[in-house]
This record gives sequence, structure tokens and C-alpha cells, in this order.
Amino acid sequence: MKDRIPDTFMVSCAILCKKEGMAEYFKKRCENFVLITVIPKYAKGQKPKCEIFESGNLINSFDLITIPDFVSDKSKYFVHLGYVFSIIYAAFKLRKRFELFIGEGHIYSSAGIILKYLGFFKKIIYSSGDYFVDVKSFQIIDKFLSKHVDAIWSASDRMCKERLKNVVIINPNGIQLTMPLGVEMKKNIIKENKLDTKNILFIGNIQEHQGLDLFIDSMPELIQKFPDMKLDVIGTGMHQNNIKEKVSKLDLINYVTFHGFIECQDKTDEIFSKCVCGIALYIPELSGFTKLSDPGKIKDYLSAGLPVITTKVFNFSKEIKKCEAGEVIDYDKDQLIESVSKILKNQSTLQSYSKKAVKLAEKYEWYKVLDKVYTQTSDFWNQ
Repeated sequence: MKDRIPDTFMVSCAILCKKEGMAEYFKKRCENFVLITVIPKYAKGQKPKCEIFESGNLINSFDLITIPDFVSDKSKYFVHLGYVFSIIYAAFKLRKRFELFIGEGHIYSSAGIILKYLGFFKKIIYSSGDYFVDVKSFQIIDKFLSKHVDAIWSASDRMCKERLKNVVIINPNGIQLTMPLGVEMKKNIIKENKLDTKNILFIGNIQEHQGLDLFIDSMPELIQKFPDMKLDVIGTGMHQNNIKEKVSKLDLINYVTFHGFIECQDKTDEIFSKCVCGIALYIPELSGFTKLSDPGKIKDYLSAGLPVITTKVFNFSKEIKKCEAGEVIDYDKDQLIESVSKILKNQSTLQSYSKKAVKLAEKYEWYKVLDKVYTQTSDFWNQ
């Protein structure tokens, strides 16, 4: 992608791995780029903000107004309305028209549609990272968006096919394309990490379907084999209190560090550099939408040269197994213990996994992914 991209207004969530990679790509290629960062309800103490860039340089930023907690606490739907309110507020405060709006997910993209009809945007891209087959409210909004947006960037081929099965009409002037998650290669970590610790990493939204419970339940036996093994947890979420209670109950407090949500990338990189592999142990029965998506934490691990231990839930696990970039298992305690042991006990095995993790991640560098999908989108609009 050599041509400049028209002025772009992008909305993403603070916890999404897409935010930094996509924002970096567009702000370098747009003369005017605006990034709206929305904060999830459970990430206390932070405010949504608007950042304004000119030719890649940050020139201004401001916090966004949100609806009061006593209103949003009443229902998740009020929370979503709060996100829409913040986005609309930012657009009106900027008082500028943009060629392109990119919304990460159905709620943010809905705000884009409203603002398009108010004259703020010409084209709407709905970036769809998750697809909820059994959530009625999602299906209603997704069908509406499919009829009205100018492009849909879906995280996997399976997601594209599922949407075509469920959506009666897709905008005849629009296009749906596959846009897998990209990565920014963590070259300094790859270079400096000697993979000589026994630290395991979990990063992401702590929810029940993420399967962190399985690893915690396996730790007593793993610690008997590897007394210096540790678990680093980066992130927060609705299931975190349950996990902390289990850690306490199993007397694992000295072996698990909860870092919470980390905004500083340098701090996150420091933790990554002290780990030897990452875990993504999705529970098949609770991960309906994950089966169709492209979970970001896995590519985050790979981009740092960390092999991954994951379950057989989504399509990318086949690529991990084929490329030998980690271990792919059933959601099973014995298999997990065996896989962790295989990685931790043999340095040559670990080094081999690490090199192959890097090679796999390099296929998905953000500029490669976005060059392809944006060129395809632009070509379609210009034909």
C-alpha cells in the first residue's frame, strides 16, 4: 500500500489487540486520522479519549463525556448506549467530515451509521472480530449493519460464511472480506529473551470461557515438577475474582502474579520478555463465537517468539499445529500438564518452538494484512 489513505476516523476498545496495530497503520498513511478509544465497563479509573493525528503526529487529545455510572449500571444495553454517545459526542466536537469510518465491532459501527446519515462520513467499514450466533441483539444489529455499511472486514473465512448464512441481504454496493488479526513483531523481546525462566503468560480479558481455571487447577502438579514455575496474568475481567479465590484456595499466591490492565506498552513488553510460553485454553462449550474468530492473544504470544499452548476451538489452531509453533490440546488437565512439561523441560524443544512461532507471526504483520484488505476494499469501491 503506497497511496495515501483518505482522512479516517477509527473507533476501538482499549483492551483490543487490534487497536494499536490498526491505528499505527492508518495514522502513518492518513493526512488526518482520529482514534477514539472506548473503555470497557470493568476497566475502572480510565476515561474514553479522542486522539487527533496529522501526518502521523499526535497534535491534540481530549477525554470523552460518558453517561453516568448510575445509569450504565442498570443494564448492559445502557453501557452500549454510553459507547455510542461518546462516539457521537467526539464527532460533533471535532466538527470535521471524514472520508472513512472504521468501527471495531457492531456497537461502534452502529454509531458510525448514525453519523454517516448526519453527514460526517462517506464510507463505513465494519470490522467484525467476533460473531455471536446465539445472541439475538447482536444478530439484529449485525443484519442491519450488513445492509448499510460499505465494507465488512471479518476475522475469518468461517465468520464470512456464517454471516452469509444468517443475513438475508448484504449491501449490494458493499463488500465482505476476510481480515485476520495482524501483529506488530516484538523484535526486542525476541532478541533479548533467552527463554531461561519457567514463567507462563496469560494475557487478555479474564472470562470463564478463556479457560484460565484449567491452568490454575493444573499448577499444583506442575509446581511439583517445576518448583520455579510462575504464572503472569495481564488483564482484567468479570471472572477475575473467581480466579483469585481459586489461587488463594490452592495456596498459589506466591506463584501467580496478577498485573491487571496495563496501559504502558513498555511494562507489558517487560513481562513478555520474562516468559517462555503463552496459554489460550478456550473452553469449547463456552466459546461459540471464538470458533469463528481469530483470537488476538495467540498472535500476541507468537509475535514475541513465545510458543502457545491452546485448545482445539478455532481454525487458527490447525495452523499452529501444522507450523509446530506450540501445542494444541483438548480441554484436558492431563494433556495440559504434558504439554507444559514438554516445553519447560527441554531447552532445545523450546527454542525450536520459539523460532517457528516467530516465522508464523511474520506472515501476519499488520502492514501485510491491512495492505491486502484495504487494497481489495478500495479496488471494489473504485470499480
